[in-house]
Parts: sequence; structure tokens; C-alpha cells
Amino acid sequence: MSREEQRGCYRPVFAWSLDDDGAEVWTARIDGANWIAAEGASLPEAAQALGSAARAYAQSWHERLHEAPEHAQHAVLVELIDAQLWAWLLPAAIKATPTFEPRRSSPTVTEGLDLRGVRRVAVAGDWHGVDGAARQVIERAAEQGVHLLVHVGDFGIGPWGNSDRSMTKLVDAALHKHGSRLLVVPGNHENYDRLDAAKRDREGMLVLGKRLRALPRGHRWSVGTRRFGAIGGAVSVDRRHRAPGVSWWPQEAPMQADVDTLSDEPLDVLVTHDVPEGGALVKSGFPVREPELSEANEVRALLRQAVDRTKPHLVFCGHWHQRRSGVITHPDGSQTTTHVLDMEWTHGNAVVLDLDTLDVQPLITQSP
Repeated sequence: MSREEQRGCYRPVFAWSLDDDGAEVWTARIDGANWIAAEGASLPEAAQALGSAARAYAQSWHERLHEAPEHAQHAVLVELIDAQLWAWLLPAAIKATPTFEPRRSSPTVTEGLDLRGVRRVAVAGDWHGVDGAARQVIERAAEQGVHLLVHVGDFGIGPWGNSDRSMTKLVDAALHKHGSRLLVVPGNHENYDRLDAAKRDREGMLVLGKRLRALPRGHRWSVGTRRFGAIGGAVSVDRRHRAPGVSWWPQEAPMQADVDTLSDEPLDVLVTHDVPEGGALVKSGFPVREPELSEANEVRALLRQAVDRTKPHLVFCGHWHQRRSGVITHPDGSQTTTHVLDMEWTHGNAVVLDLDTLDVQPLITQSP
């Protein structure tokens, strides 16, 4: 085997997992020498730590390990580390598509968020991983004494590709700063591998941070005396331009089983990501082609079934980047008001819901 072929036996590998608080932990190792490993709070931090671990191994190899048979065979790796560590390691980190690796989590069950005594809730539309927009909504809500927020999806739950930004960590820190809590009803632009791996708290919510939760499809919960329900997800109408497992996940759309899990018990508020059929949506502002259009319409019909079965007073949703309101009239004459929320940095991105009266008022934000 040539020296170039021997070098090819060693490959930097990057992965991510979740700690007990639901935060991302990045790991890095050298495939072919798995004892050279490190971790960090971000991909660049893990890569930097891996470089330090590789340097330490090379130094130990020169000092004594080269005499041990199980390490003598790694002379080519040590040459690589000595001569061109960062020229080899950094391009691999930049091009990497990290995979998820489960960790053994603590058996301790995370406590649920305390939602008692809440009188008003801020509801926000798509943020698409823009943490500045999220921080502004959290801050403006706190200024009005509102410390519970519900998000209708396309929050930007990562990791996304090889990005070193963590929307969940940044938002969790902002929530801590303002003494707030946030519940996310996932959209289609979320990392569903991350959601599938998340542990649940005592209330059945998915733990994304100390003050941040995601709500499984069909989940019910109460805020004060009001009954809430959630069915997240939607069809990515631009998925042909996205990479599976990197910027698009096949678990993104709700199914009939999710509506059945929600059941028929009445709700006060239903939160969805896509807009239920008949729910005040005007024509899409961007082109949608088959088969994505048919699939999107199927999801909207499924959500309308959930509305008809639970007859909520209000529905909050987003997805289509518009601020609209409309009324769905049920066969028995009862009505549901639908509020479609706009995307980040728009005046229609967030509202405040009064739980006593179910009155909805805009939460004024500013463009960057």
C-alpha cells in the first residue's frame, strides 16, 4: 500500500448529539484512530479540539508510543499531523455533513415548564433560524409583561448542514435573560432527526433547552384554563432544491395518525404550521409545482379535519409568509377564527393572545 493510500485510511469524522438539557454537543474523531477524539459546543470548536488532540497524540508518539506495536503502525498518521494537520483537518470540517450519534442520556426526567397563572401568550410566525428576529419578539413580549411564547414553526431547529450556529441555544439564552419560556410547534424547516432524538419532559414536550420545548404532533396541553393542541409540519414546496437529511427531512409532513392522536375533544386554541383548508390563505407568493402542490393541499385538508373535529375558537399558523385572518364555519354553525402569521422581521410576525377574552392584538416589532 502506498503512503497516499495509507493516508486515505484516516479520515476526520464529525457528529452531533444532545445533552440532558436538549442542547447540541458536537463530537469529532479521526476514523482509523478513534482514540483521537474531542467534542465542543459547535462544529468549529470540536474541530479545533480535535486538532489539539491530534497534536498531543503526535507528541506522545514521538516520545514513547512509537515503540508500542499497536501505535508503530500509525507513523503515516503522525507524519500527516506533523506536516499538514490544519490543511487536512479544516477542509474536512468545512465540507462535513455531520451525522447524529445517540448518547446515553441521564435517567432523570426533565421537569415540565410551569405554565400556571399565565394570562397572556405571544404567538409568533416563521423565524427560519434568524435569532435576531426571535430575540426581538421575546424582548418586546417581555416589555409588555408576556413571558410565555408559542411559535407556529419554521423556527430553525438545527443542526443544519455544517453550520456552527445553534438557533436553540441562542434563543434559550434570550429566554433566560427575560425570564420567558417558548413552545415550538415544528414546521417543515426543522431538523427532524434532532426532534426524533430529543428527550421528553414530564408533560410529554420535547426538550430543546432549559426554557425551550417543541410539541409533538397531536399533543395537548393547558395554559391556565385554556386547552391548546398542536399539529406541526408541512410540505416543503421547494424540496427539489434541498438535500435530504441536510436541509430537508422526509418526516416533515403531518399524517392522519397525528390528527387521530389529537382526538375529538374540544380545544380553545389549535396551533398548526400550515394553514387549514378554508383558513384565509391567499394565493402563494412563490411558484409551487406538482407534486408538491397536491401534497400541500392534502396536508391542508388534513388540518381542516382537525379543526372540524376539535372546533377551536382560534387557530394560529404560518408557513406561507402572509398575515391573514379568516373564519371557518362548521356545519353546526360554530366558528373558528384563523390567524395566519407572517415571517421574521415583518409587522405581522407576532401577536399577543389574551387568554381571558381570547382577544388577539399585534405585537409590534421593527425591521433590522
